[in-house]
Amino acid sequence: MPELEKIQESIPSQEAEVFIGKKGLRTAYEKMLKGKTKKDEVLYFYFHSQEYAEESDLFYHSIQELTKRISTMGIANKEYKKSWFANKSQLLNVRFVDFPTLGNIDILKDMTMLVSWRPSIVGILIHSKEIVDNFRNYFNKVWDKAK
Repeated sequence: MPELEKIQESIPSQEAEVFIGKKGLRTAYEKMLKGKTKKDEVLYFYFHSQEYAEESDLFYHSIQELTKRISTMGIANKEYKKSWFANKSQLLNVRFVDFPTLGNIDILKDMTMLVSWRPSIVGILIHSKEIVDNFRNYFNKVWDKAK
């Protein structure tokens, strides 16, 4: 039995949680960012759309106190340059691309957050080192080409 337990412990765990609405999304970010410091780095993809621009700008503005202690690097589509939040926030380190991004994705340590703003707000927080590694590798390649 102890040998079986050792095998089970060596298998990395993977899980996902779904969060609904603005309050749920805030809870997901709180969970993702809890205990993180400047040594930690959030990488993100952001697809800015006029359809939900105001709602997402207000939301991300409202959670700045959660993210101000963490380094961030982001890749967004060029439409994001029109955002009042992108122009106002001192915390954003963003490069822009003229092709569609993968969507709204945050990457931190062993967690990936997928966010959909339409038709209603849904956040999916995935705990998986393999998924993080795949997104991080893609992010780094795009970052090098982005402006």
